Amino acid sequence: MPAEPPSRAAQPRLGPGMSRRGVLQGLGATAALGLAGGDAAHADVLRLRSTDAADMTAELNRRIGATRNGGTLRLPREAELRVDGTLRLHGRRDLVIDGNGALLYSTVVSPLSTKPVIPMFDVLGGTNIVLRDLRLRGTNPGAEFVVEREWQPLIDIRGTQGVLVSHVRAVGAWGDFVHIAPDTRPERDVLAQDVTLLHCRTKRIGRNQVSFTGCKDVLVQFCTFADTGYQVFDIEVQAPWWHARRLRMLDNVITGKVSLSVLVNAVAGGGVKNVEFARNVMESTPVSCEPPVNLLGINERKLDFNIHRNVLRTLSSAARVAGVEGFTFRKNSVTLGPGGGCRDTGTGIVAGVSSDILVERNDFFDGFETVMPASMVEATQARVLGNVLHA
Repeated sequence: MPAEPPSRAAQPRLGPGMSRRGVLQGLGATAALGLAGGDAAHADVLRLRSTDAADMTAELNRRIGATRNGGTLRLPREAELRVDGTLRLHGRRDLVIDGNGALLYSTVVSPLSTKPVIPMFDVLGGTNIVLRDLRLRGTNPGAEFVVEREWQPLIDIRGTQGVLVSHVRAVGAWGDFVHIAPDTRPERDVLAQDVTLLHCRTKRIGRNQVSFTGCKDVLVQFCTFADTGYQVFDIEVQAPWWHARRLRMLDNVITGKVSLSVLVNAVAGGGVKNVEFARNVMESTPVSCEPPVNLLGINERKLDFNIHRNVLRTLSSAARVAGVEGFTFRKNSVTLGPGGGCRDTGTGIVAGVSSDILVERNDFFDGFETVMPASMVEATQARVLGNVLHA
């Protein structure tokens, strides 16, 4: 069973397996983390102005292409640049896009279609890419999920080895804030690896805040995610030869509208292993009956989920667990919201066809009637220890 990690560190850390020598190689560590100095000699300072009549996509792509590997493209400080197309970082190495507080905004509402994928940033292949200090704005006026526009993420990362997305603010996406997937161009698909999101803030995201469809060694930490049209974190492996391993979601704030679950492992694909969800805080109750933690499907193996020290809110149960081997739910605080009428309302953990479950030292507030039914404890080889039901 996964060991509980030490308490929150004072400084942000990169993703598991992601060394500073890796993602920051050739960039200067202080520069890549948004601090002073470090990359001035390699910076291409972009001097552009945008008006409502000028789409800057082509010019920005030209300047990205002209910035050498190992260098930095720095945007004008707090500029507002219209981007109605896609900015492409294909096969790049050791490249920093320093937004310098600039706003990249779209004015396009694309036609209703489930395909193709239309991101604002398309990071494809390559190694050690940094996107920092950017503001991104799409055209979605609300946090409503529109299936015909779900493949329009703001940042699409496919097969890149080493990505840092730091201090990025995003609003109005039709699809995901960040979508992490394999590069399917080679003969053998390449999973994205060593991806870190730090200190990001979002609002009005139409689909998922972060989607994990084929990746390993991912960290999402110290972010605030507001107004989610579908799932907050969606682990949905979309091919049987892909997987999702060593995923960490730590110290994040979930606020505003929560349409479905905060952490879901959807039924597509398998190979999900070693997931940690810790010290996250839900500030609002979901608008649906879906539990905050929702691990679905019994046909694909899911291994080692460690859910601990979170503040969760629900209209039903705290977690629904199916097809999991190794599930720890420990030291969480869960509050039952008003309304009623949901399936499993008042039951802490609902589990089936699972094994090696530990539910320990959690606090359940405002109407929970049971932590886990005795029949489930026996059927799922669970230990239920030291939990408290508060009136």
